[in-house]
Amino acid sequence: MLPDEQFTSCEVDGEIVNTTLTTVVSMTNPRPEDIRLVDIAHNLSNLVRFNGGMNGRYTVAEHSFLVVDLVRQASQQTGEVLPRETYAYALLHDAHEAYIGDITTPTKKALQAMSGGTDIVNDLADRFDRAIFEAAGLDPTMPRSTYRLIRTADTEAAIIEHGLWRDGLAGDIEKPLSFQQAFERYIRDARYYNIRNF
Repeated sequence: MLPDEQFTSCEVDGEIVNTTLTTVVSMTNPRPEDIRLVDIAHNLSNLVRFNGGMNGRYTVAEHSFLVVDLVRQASQQTGEVLPRETYAYALLHDAHEAYIGDITTPTKKALQAMSGGTDIVNDLADRFDRAIFEAAGLDPTMPRSTYRLIRTADTEAAIIEHGLWRDGLAGDIEKPLSFQQAFERYIRDARYYNIRNF
């Protein structure tokens, strides 16, 4: 357990930090050794999509499962057998949000405009992605072809989810997962895809 004073401050030894269930993580220089799968699974299973603006509880963990499913469907349609690493990247594609939150696109655009065009949110997400991927035993830089495949699935997932946002939860996502169900599935899927139990 961490000392109580570390939970009450966002600075430790002059470093901006974020506290999690198990550790303290630098927000400007995240290190792979500070990343924990349990923290990612816990936070994403609690973090709702679209700033909570959906008709029902739908989390980033559930979004991650949908992206993995869409990647699998694309693979089946083309007949291409994808390595497990591709699914690992798909599951972890938004894992940085466990640390920085699910920042909405309008907020990202506003921050970029206010910072003179610098995409500070994307820069921060990239730092966390590299640390998370390395901690997971993956190449810290996602392969380009994998990125394109996951980006397409992520966009398709967003279209599906916007329909759910507008019309209410229905279809395959009729019953959102409880926190415990999402948390356990995230850990189970991570192990299935050979994500190191960091």
